[in-house]
Formats: sequence, C-alpha cells, structure tokens
Amino acid sequence: MADVRVSFPEPCAEAWEDMAPAGCHRHCAACDKTIHDLAAMTLRDAEALLAQPDPPCVRARIGPDGTVRLAGAGSSGRNGRRLIAAVGASVTLATAACQTPFGAVSPRFEISGETHSWYSSQRTRLAAADGRIRRPALSKDARFRFTNLSPGTYTLSYTDMCGDTHVGAPVTVTDVDIDVGMFRWEEECVIVGVMVREDRPARG
Repeated sequence: MADVRVSFPEPCAEAWEDMAPAGCHRHCAACDKTIHDLAAMTLRDAEALLAQPDPPCVRARIGPDGTVRLAGAGSSGRNGRRLIAAVGASVTLATAACQTPFGAVSPRFEISGETHSWYSSQRTRLAAADGRIRRPALSKDARFRFTNLSPGTYTLSYTDMCGDTHVGAPVTVTDVDIDVGMFRWEEECVIVGVMVREDRPARG
C-alpha cells in the first residue's frame, strides 16, 4: 500500500517546551488547541487524525528523507507504509525557474552526487567563490548534477524540511569532473503546526 503524504502549510511560532502537557501531547494556550505529538502515534492514529474535519495541529519529527517519525514501528506502519512530508511540484518548478547561471565556460566540468531522497536533491545548492548560486536541474531520483562549471572552489549546501541550512566542505574543481558521493545529514528537524493530507486514500 502507498505511503501517506502530508504537508505542514502553517508552522507555529509557539515553543513546544512552553506548552502544558496533555497526556502524550501538549495544549497550546495561544490557540487553545491540542498539539498532537506524531512520535507518540501510530500511522493508523495519524490517518484518523487527518480524517477529522479540521486540520490538526501536530509536532512532527522529520528525517532527512522526509519520513515523519511515528510510534510503535518507528517510522513505518503496517506493510511498511510511512508518513511522508511532501513538497509540492510548484515549489520545485519555482526553484528551477530562479536558477542563476554561471555562464558558458571552457573547459567545462561538473559536480555531481546523491542525496537521501528526491526532495533533498532539489534543496541542494552550489555556491561559487564570488557568491553566485546554482541549483540542480529537475530530477526524478536522488541524484544532483551541476554542470558547465569553471575550475575553482565551490560550496555545497542543503536546506532541510524545517528550513535550516547545512553547509558541507568546500569542493575544488581542477581538471576533472567530481562526484562527491552521498551528500546528506542524519539529523531530524522538528515542525510544530497544522498538518494536511496531500494524497487521497483509495476508495474500495
């Protein structure tokens, strides 16, 4: 069965630590709502929460591959199904549209590599020494590739699901293409806010 895909369109500025405990969850005095901790819920619980008329407020721990941590089986429900934080296609297309080219160079080289997921590859950036930013071309897999590069030193960075940016070690291009291998961070990020379902459960 397919994973359950969700998004978090309304992050909350209130601190989870300042909220009053309510069982496994917390009560937010600012909005007078229960904030559900997904790490204390199973996938079945999360789906039941998503089926309610009003979008629920949640605390989500999200891994670098977009998987939301759940209770019991960790991040997977029955049959290995997962709760996945989705990114809309419009975001990806907008990212591609605002790419800043470095211009044609001769000779030309490339920096390539792989991230933990397709989402991560789209959030990877390459900065030249003069500060110009390059974004990877659209891809349906977890590979990224920056082409048409002149020799020099570049810096790879990645923005995680929570909007935090991580910067990797500088990459120096001399006279060959470079594959940096796996480029990712293992840390989870935490989102507190409204959760909505991006997919639609099958009928029948």
